[in-house]
Amino acid sequence: MLYSIQYLRAVAAIFIILFHLSGHRDGAGAPVFSFSVGPAGVDIFFVISGFVMWVTTARSSPSPPEFARRRVVRIAPLYWLVTITMFVMPSISGTIAGATIPQVDHLIASLLFLPYPYPANTSQIFPVYVPGWTINYEMFFYALFAVALLIKQPAFRLIGLIAPLVALVIFGHATGATGIIGWYTEPMILEFAAGALIGAWFISERKPLSAPAALLLFVGGWLCLFLFAGSGPHGLSAGGSAALIIIGAVSLERAGFVPCSVPLKFLGDASYAMYLTHLFSLGIFAVAWSRFGPGPTPFDNHAFAYVVLALIASIGFAALVHVWIEKPLSGLANRLTLRLSRQKLPSVQNSPHAEETRKTL
Repeated sequence: MLYSIQYLRAVAAIFIILFHLSGHRDGAGAPVFSFSVGPAGVDIFFVISGFVMWVTTARSSPSPPEFARRRVVRIAPLYWLVTITMFVMPSISGTIAGATIPQVDHLIASLLFLPYPYPANTSQIFPVYVPGWTINYEMFFYALFAVALLIKQPAFRLIGLIAPLVALVIFGHATGATGIIGWYTEPMILEFAAGALIGAWFISERKPLSAPAALLLFVGGWLCLFLFAGSGPHGLSAGGSAALIIIGAVSLERAGFVPCSVPLKFLGDASYAMYLTHLFSLGIFAVAWSRFGPGPTPFDNHAFAYVVLALIASIGFAALVHVWIEKPLSGLANRLTLRLSRQKLPSVQNSPHAEETRKTL
């Protein structure tokens, strides 16, 4: 995996943590601090996902069932654990992710990665664990990608992947679709297509960007992100900025300007755990700070210390979850699904993909 992609994963996860930290209030009810660009971390994740899926399958061309198996092994175990935890512990759900009304049908839809009206506000489409809405989009994209893998010729496969995404967005715009249909036609799904296009360009034989051009795109992407992305969540400005950042980053790495950093790579590896667990750690930290922190009210005159320590706590908690829970669960799921696939399809045993335990999201 490219180091630059891992580093960007870490940055994207930290952006989202900081954004949710900005929702914490001080004793007077004012935000601890503002980080309106934080939601763009999701846009970075989506473009990265399209890029990674294309690059990692371009040469190996796994079968659709094998691709789906690998994606489920990577995504489902930790997400299912978090979802079930939120469902069976309403007190945690209420304090960490907004008030919820436990409903079995809502839980089933969440475990199947299907959009479903949120019981506490049926006009919104959210799973049991609210941040999982992005995971539902990821799994939807993976389903489309698995179908596209039936097309063997790369150029036609790319068209077969992108065309449905574009068609869905056009349909949603033309009809003013709302609810679940509107959810499937959100323009931000085009960020997956953008990532796949970048991946196809990256592995092509075309002349790579020069280092100065790559640096210009990378810096320009970040400038655009901070200048314009905060004007609206997950819009064209955020997705376009994310695409520029990723083109610049992978081009700089190809030119030899992105060194290996073991700590940053580890944070990239743990970015999925950071995303899925940060509301837990932030909620626990807020309670601890209000009881044991300085000042008569939780955050008075200590906003900077609060933000820094909460961020460190979230990263540290996610690192432990990644090492002690996520990796063992994914390894177990990989072994079990491989065993089942070998029983049903003996040829899978000799597949070059059979021993690939995971690809980071």
